[in-house]
Amino acid sequence: MSAQFQPAAQFQPREKTRVRAANAMAAELNRLFTREGLSIRAVSEYLSQKNSREIIQPGDTVILCVDNHATRKLASQRMAELDDGLLISGGNEGVGPDERGTYGNVQVWLREHGQDIAGAPLDLFHPEIAEPADKNPDELDCMELAAQGTPQLALTNLAVATVMLSALLRVVMLPPGETMYDEVCLDILDARSVAYWVTRPQQSDSPLPHKPR
Repeated sequence: MSAQFQPAAQFQPREKTRVRAANAMAAELNRLFTREGLSIRAVSEYLSQKNSREIIQPGDTVILCVDNHATRKLASQRMAELDDGLLISGGNEGVGPDERGTYGNVQVWLREHGQDIAGAPLDLFHPEIAEPADKNPDELDCMELAAQGTPQLALTNLAVATVMLSALLRVVMLPPGETMYDEVCLDILDARSVAYWVTRPQQSDSPLPHKPR
C-alpha cells in the first residue's frame, strides 16, 4: 500500500512553500513509519490524463487534497479502473459571496477485489464533480492559473484534513458489525460534523445534503 498526499491542485507561486512543506512532511512520515508494504510520498505534480496511471497504482491509499472538481473526477475515474484502492477526497468552500468559508466535506471510496466496499465514485452523488465547471490545472495556462484562487480559512482546511485522517483511521479500525460511511459534511462555525451512509445503510437514513463546493 502506498499512501499518497497530493498538494492543492490550483497551484500559485505563493504555494511553493506549501508544496515544500508537504514534501518535507511526507519524507519525515516515510522515515518514521515506512515498513514492508507501506510507503508515504507527496505528489508535487498535477494529476492529469497522462500521469494518472503512474501516480495512482493498484492498492494505493490516496489522500486527495485538491481545489478543483475536474481533478477529483479524474482521480475517481482512475480509481474505477483498479480492483483495490482507497480514495479519500476532501474539500471546503472559500470565502466569498454567500460563502462564509466554514463548510467542508470528505468523501470515501474503498474498493477490494473489484467490489465497492465503502462509498462510490465521487461523481455519483455530486453533479458538480460529474460535470465540473472548472479545468484540470494541467490544462490551464499561466494567466489562468494566476487568476485562480479563492481565499480560504486555515481553520476549515485543518478541520477537513482532520476528518480525512479520521476516515482513514475508521477504515483501518472499523468497529465490528459496522460499515464505513460514504461522506462527512461539516461546518466549523456551527460546530457540526455529520457522517452519511448513502450506499450502505448504517446509522443515518438522511439524504446526502448537496452543497457543492
